[in-house]
Amino acid sequence: MSREPDVVFGAENYLVVWSDGTFGGAHKVQAARVTPDGVVLDSGVFFGMDAYCEYRPAVAFDGQRFFAVWYNYDYTPAGLFGRFISTACQPEGHELPIRVLTQGALLEPDIAFGDSSYLVVWHEPSPYYDDDVYGQIVSTQGAMLGDVIPIATGSAYQYLPRVCAGDSDFLVVWNQNYAIYGQWLSMAGELIGTNFPISDTASCTRDYPAVAMNSTRCFVTWHQFNNGNYDIFGNLDTELGLAQKPVSGLEHKALGATILTGPLFLPQAQEYRVFDITGRLVDPLCLCPGIYFIEDHGTLVRKIVKIR
Repeated sequence: MSREPDVVFGAENYLVVWSDGTFGGAHKVQAARVTPDGVVLDSGVFFGMDAYCEYRPAVAFDGQRFFAVWYNYDYTPAGLFGRFISTACQPEGHELPIRVLTQGALLEPDIAFGDSSYLVVWHEPSPYYDDDVYGQIVSTQGAMLGDVIPIATGSAYQYLPRVCAGDSDFLVVWNQNYAIYGQWLSMAGELIGTNFPISDTASCTRDYPAVAMNSTRCFVTWHQFNNGNYDIFGNLDTELGLAQKPVSGLEHKALGATILTGPLFLPQAQEYRVFDITGRLVDPLCLCPGIYFIEDHGTLVRKIVKIR
């Protein structure tokens, strides 16, 4: 039984990692290369530490080799571990302990490579009977740089973290009380600002966030349960550290919040225009759920995410 795959492209091929085992029995993490033409080059190479329950592997590429992480659920030992894998799909060196625990826990790790190091994130139970999100910077030589980073440690349940890297920062997103939250970190692992909501926080089930960046923008998606059905929502924003135009006093007018659940009311005195994500001019009174941008005298001054 093979489950929980992750994939990254590096050098000439994709590397797929997964957990392989039997129902109710042992699971080991494996890897295989796949060419851009879809040819599978490996039958499954074990790269773990032969623990009984190795789950939820995630993988990133640093330009020279891959680094995969996973968690051991059993007690010998329990926790989060990592190992380098060559571009020939061969494990290199020994496993690296990233977070060793005294008992098994569902850590759900993720990993991204920045300008010179990896950020590994996971959630784990706290002493206060909730889950918190942590991170660890790992060098390309396998050294743990600095201490474990407390990313989201409030009294709420914070779980299922996902991470991506931009040109100058990491963005970590997670589920928190059925809303989606985020936190910026520098490439050195320093928190930038505080936790912030990405989705609406109204009473609704949201889960399984995912995040990706290009050179200028980040995109966060999640599934959301509304009116008896699951739908996919997202939020598109500018990467922290890039120049953004000032809002020009709009916060103090009738524009309201960035996350919109009802009609969009614009002040009549200004010459505002509203565009959808394709650049098409739209009527602000007839907005469907989606992402919109408000222009004032030729300057984009606000993004609106209408969720219903």
